[in-house]
Amino acid sequence: MRRQGGFTVIEVTMFLAISGTMAIALLAGIGVAIQRQQYRDAVQSYANFLTEQYSKVISIENDRQPTDPCPIPGASVNGYRGQSNCVIVGRYIIGDDQGRSFRVKLIYALLGADGKTWSYRSSNNNVAEYQTNWSVKTALVEPAGGGLSVAMVRNPATGELAIRSDSRTYPDDKISELLTTSGDATYEVCIYDEKWFAPERLSVFIGARAGSSEALTVKGAGNACKAL
Repeated sequence: MRRQGGFTVIEVTMFLAISGTMAIALLAGIGVAIQRQQYRDAVQSYANFLTEQYSKVISIENDRQPTDPCPIPGASVNGYRGQSNCVIVGRYIIGDDQGRSFRVKLIYALLGADGKTWSYRSSNNNVAEYQTNWSVKTALVEPAGGGLSVAMVRNPATGELAIRSDSRTYPDDKISELLTTSGDATYEVCIYDEKWFAPERLSVFIGARAGSSEALTVKGAGNACKAL
């Protein structure tokens, strides 16, 4: 008898099983690649947000309206920009408990009657807002806590630019407490989500002495971040 061409039921079944397995593996690989790219995009977006605020402190933008009063008691009232004794010296970035939503306030400085002592206060209103991409979380590695705040400020007397960060939020009239903390450290802001690639996590590193292009950098996260 002549053998007829074609495939047997067993051969067809094996082919479909192997093809299905390969398709599932391919789709899984594509899904992981997409997640990795989403994470990297979220990291870069957050770094860009911080860099934008940093650039506005390097070149101070005085967007105070002429009739806006200075929030620091004792300042001249309704002084026009450039004529008031109340000056804008920086920006205060405040995150929510999960580090997903951020708001930005201005930091004001006022020279005391002695001509030597400066007092500081953050503005009552927000000048910018930001939401992380893909709902990633951010957290300050040290000191650890349930929040994240970053103050970027230029010393009104010397012009030196500095960054201070903490895991708690400071009221507008207590911002001086954050600005006067010791500042020789490099702060690590971990960017993470529980379901995403702990071994491959990235962090934004913020130099406390911020007068250079290396003030904010993105690189591999430390062990404390990978453990979150």
